[in-house]
Order: sequence, then C-alpha cells, then structure tokens
Amino acid sequence: MALQITITDAGRAEIINAANTGTAPVEITEVGLGTGNYVPDPTQTALQTETKRLTTIAGLSVAADTIHLTIKDESADVYDVSEFGLYTASGTLFAVYSDAVNSFMQKAAGNTLLLSVDIVLGTLDATNVTFGDTAFANPPASETVSGVLKLSDLTQATSGTDTSTAMTPKRVNEALSQFGLFGVSKNQSTGDADSITKNGMYYFSSGLNIPIPNGHLIHQQVTADYAVQYFSPGTLSSLGGMYHRRKVLGVWQGWQELAHTGNETTLLSGNGYKKFLGGLIIQWGIVTGSASSDVAVTLPIAFPNSPFRTYTEAVAAGAARTTTSVSQSTTGFNTSIWGLDGLRKAEPIYWLAFGY
Repeated sequence: MALQITITDAGRAEIINAANTGTAPVEITEVGLGTGNYVPDPTQTALQTETKRLTTIAGLSVAADTIHLTIKDESADVYDVSEFGLYTASGTLFAVYSDAVNSFMQKAAGNTLLLSVDIVLGTLDATNVTFGDTAFANPPASETVSGVLKLSDLTQATSGTDTSTAMTPKRVNEALSQFGLFGVSKNQSTGDADSITKNGMYYFSSGLNIPIPNGHLIHQQVTADYAVQYFSPGTLSSLGGMYHRRKVLGVWQGWQELAHTGNETTLLSGNGYKKFLGGLIIQWGIVTGSASSDVAVTLPIAFPNSPFRTYTEAVAAGAARTTTSVSQSTTGFNTSIWGLDGLRKAEPIYWLAFGY
C-alpha cells in the first residue's frame, strides 16, 4: 500500500540518538488507529482522534533507508481508519499518516484487518529501527529479503527487463517460446532472417535471406555486430543439406552448405560416380560401341547443370582406334569407336564425365 507517511520530529530524534550514542535501536511496539482527517505535521506528538491501540505489529528493514510494517487486528471490533501512528517503546509518536478527506480502511466484525506499508526514512539508517512481534511480517521480496511478490504479466515476462515481479510456469513458457526455446520453434512464417537479433530457434515456411525454402534456423547472437546462423530443411522441403553463415562487423555473409552424407556420396561400381562437397561430380563407366551408329550413354546420376567435359577411349590396349563423344546433356551423351579403316566397331569404350 503506497502511503505518504510523515516521520515526526520526536521520532527522528530518537533514531539519531540511537545512532550517535550507541544505545539500542528504536523499537516500534504499538500502532494507534483513529478517525481524524488532516494533513500530518512533523511536530505532532499524538493522533487527533485515536480510537484503538494495537500491539500486533511486525516489521523489518528491507533496505538501507526503508522499513516494512505489517499491522494486524483479528478482534471482532468494527471501525473505520483514516489515520494511524507508530509508537516507540518509550511512548514517542514515531510516524503518522492521515487521509485528509476519507477513511482508507474499514473493519467489519467478522474480518481481520491487515495493513502493510513501506516507510522510507530518507537519510536515516533503517537498521536503527526494530519491531516487537515479527512473526507475521509480509515485506516486499527482493534478492536479499524473503517476502511478497507480484506476478508478472505477459509484457513483463517477454520483455526480460522487469526486476520486481515473479513468473508463473505459464509466463516462463511464453517468455521462452518467443525464442523457440520451449515446445516448438518460433514461427517466423515469411519473415526476414537478417532481422533476427535474439538467440533462439525459428521456423520459416518461406521468407527472406534463407538458403532454401522451408526450414529451421538456429540463431546465436554474440554482439550487436557478430552473430551465427544455422539452417536445416524442414519436413516440407525436398532439399537436403545444412547451411551456415556469419554476421561480421554488422554485415551478413553468404550461406555456405556444410558437409554431410547427403552432399558427398559415392557409387563404386563399373558405372559409378563421386559427388564432392562444393558441387563437383565425376562419373565413369564402360559401354560397347556399335558397328552401325552412335551408342547412347546414360549417366548414373543427372548433373544439376550441363557437364564440363566427357572423355572416351578404347578398352583394348594397343588397338588403333578413335573414340568420339557428342550430344552432351545433363543425363548423358552419345559415343562411338572407329578403326583406321574408317568403320565403326562394336568394341568396348571407357568413358569419363565431369560436371556440377
């Protein structure tokens, strides 16, 4: 409860005396309740219209200049409260509060009155104030004091900057889910991978500055100008591979495909191939020529682009033969073998193809 409480001159003097003479700290032992409506004065020594005095109070120091106070009345009394005062063990009115117009609390016969307030002492040392009954104090919680905490709302949970509230498991879920760190990846839908600045896991159905459509992105932010991203294909993608890129001095570099079993494969056989990281593909095989026409060679796998070059030679060692390769495409080419007599021969031909 936020109340503007006035420390009286007499109460301030007791704290100063306790600090200067080394005597025991000032002890708050009673609270007076009343119905007076006025503006408190530091010079006053009593409440204007006191109606009840309680000793069921508790409190403790929660900061260097702040004390927390809890007042409790479990009696069957019925009354209104528009002023209250704190009294020390010596009978001094230490502090006073009054609402100048209205009552700020009402107590019914079947209810318990419970009032908790924080009192800022300014330049005075809060450790020089103690309390009688401390069994039921409800101070505001901090990193050093056990007490009462307010639960955070969604904005406080996801902003990550609030230091005065606590999060429920649901709020923790919501805070982590904004970075894809709880349950499933955060869905960026058609977002821009360049715009991500917080660590987390993100899903793109499509979008800007991603290496392939549909996939999952892991973002690691090092500083404002340095970051790393990894991208793997999603379940709806027909493309394989794992990709990586870095942000250096605020500028994203290009995506690079990482090595994996899907982009460096080999078929070791009479007609086979080797697919290298980076895209180079070498294919080889053997085919028998025809005495009447070119022979079509079908490659073990299709080149994504046109082949660089194809090479052929006769299998028979020392034979005076000439081989040719024509009509090159991504899936094959035509070849033939010729003798010195100018005729085609039905003989085996080695072939080799390079492409990407």
